[in-house]
Amino acid sequence: MVHASSFKKTDQTDDGQEIEEEIPFLKEYTVLSANQCEGLPPHFYQRATPPAETLERIERAEQFFAHTQVDIRIGGNWA
Repeated sequence: MVHASSFKKTDQTDDGQEIEEEIPFLKEYTVLSANQCEGLPPHFYQRATPPAETLERIERAEQFFAHTQVDIRIGGNWA
């Protein structure tokens, strides 16, 4: 998983003026599924209930993700 955010930093220029800049950053995290961890409380192993209704797909979003050429998989037993 990757978390994207930013923080603000204040610096002084050579002539003594303070400037504030926003610095974007990415932070990478390793994500494990509950089945890969030992000793978790039982509620972490329960499967989520599927939604009662099917949501409508957003065509522009579908096109965007198709253009990323990322291998997106749904299902399986590994994160």
